[in-house]
Amino acid sequence: MMVPVTPAQKKSSIHSVYEVPGSRLPVRTPQSKPHAPQRTPRPSVLGESMRENMYSLARDRSVDEVAKTAEAHMEALRREKHALLNEREDLRTELQLGRQRELKLRGSLEKQEKRIQRYKERATHFTQSQMHVDEQLAVAQEQVAEYAEINAQLSAKLDTLQSAQDEQCIDNEVTPYIYSLTRTAARLLASAQEAKTSATTQLVIPATPPRDDTAAVEHIQTLQEQRNVLMDALCGAEEQNSVLQRTCDALRDQGELHAWCDTVDTEHTATLAFDNACMHADLHYLETKLEMEKDRSAWLESQLDHTRTIHSKVLASLAASHRRDKESANTTRDCTLQAELNETRASEASLRAKMAQLMDDLERLSFYEEAYAAQSRQSNLLAELAALAQETCSTGRGSRELELLDARLDASRAATDALTRHRDRLHGFGTYLAKEGHAEGVYTRRNSG
Repeated sequence: MMVPVTPAQKKSSIHSVYEVPGSRLPVRTPQSKPHAPQRTPRPSVLGESMRENMYSLARDRSVDEVAKTAEAHMEALRREKHALLNEREDLRTELQLGRQRELKLRGSLEKQEKRIQRYKERATHFTQSQMHVDEQLAVAQEQVAEYAEINAQLSAKLDTLQSAQDEQCIDNEVTPYIYSLTRTAARLLASAQEAKTSATTQLVIPATPPRDDTAAVEHIQTLQEQRNVLMDALCGAEEQNSVLQRTCDALRDQGELHAWCDTVDTEHTATLAFDNACMHADLHYLETKLEMEKDRSAWLESQLDHTRTIHSKVLASLAASHRRDKESANTTRDCTLQAELNETRASEASLRAKMAQLMDDLERLSFYEEAYAAQSRQSNLLAELAALAQETCSTGRGSRELELLDARLDASRAATDALTRHRDRLHGFGTYLAKEGHAEGVYTRRNSG
């Protein structure tokens, strides 16, 4: 049966002296070369995301000193973080106050714009009122012209009626003459009636034997002729009487019509005079109101111009102040950002240096882990050797080899326990440094972003 060979042990017989495990493990010393090629990082047991945020360990210092240095550095980073947080809160407060001032200024601007809009609406309303008053004035002037025409027509009618009244006076003067003619006609008619009656009575007288027939015939003819003449006169008198009666009725009706027309014309003239006086009063009122509206419109226009001037001045001052505040804020922000950029670059450089140290520590840690793995394999081999020794002892090959194997097994176990404790301490401290370095890197990236 062949004895297994470990990396730290040469081929030898079972009776060779056992060496301490790990005594011939290679120790890697860092050598600085000016133009050394970039090394590919080895896989870490702590995880790929932890490697860039670990703090470097000095190889020539103890674990306590390194822990104190790391704690001091973490305390400084915490103070810097609190200072940056306070500065950020101050900047947020200033931004909030600036937003509040901006909202107040916008509110005042909106109030000014609403006031200007109200003034514009009032000016438009007054302009419309002025146009309406102008239209009413034009309508009133047209009505005055119409009433003037109607007044002229009524005046002409009044003149006509006055001439008709003069004619009526003439008719009144002619009426007695007509009445006298009527009485004359009545007398003539009465005389004709009497003549007719007398002629009839004469004709009714009983006939007596005439003394002379020729004289009687002549007398009868004469009476008939007189009768015919009287009848003709009676007809003419009746016709003249009827004509005179119709003329009197027509003149009487015309007089009543003229009187009614005079009354109507008088009432209409009084109504037109009253309407004319009312129109003159309304025209005077409208002219006065138009002047007042013109004055009010001029005053409103002056107030609107004054408000526009104030608004433009306020807007100019607000724009200038806003521009100055923006320039000062931009300057302050640029200075702050430049300072933060410089600090970030310095922090990045220090973090890069720390990351390089952490890489070295990780390589050292991986080296110790490999050594531990080799020691574990050697322990396993020693266990197999112990089992083999027990088998050899059981077969009676000797007790000296068994004692040597027991001693080597105890030494290997002690070295394995020491390496395990050292590996656990390094692993715990590396995890702590990885967490702290990761938190610091996240905060640094947030500040730089």
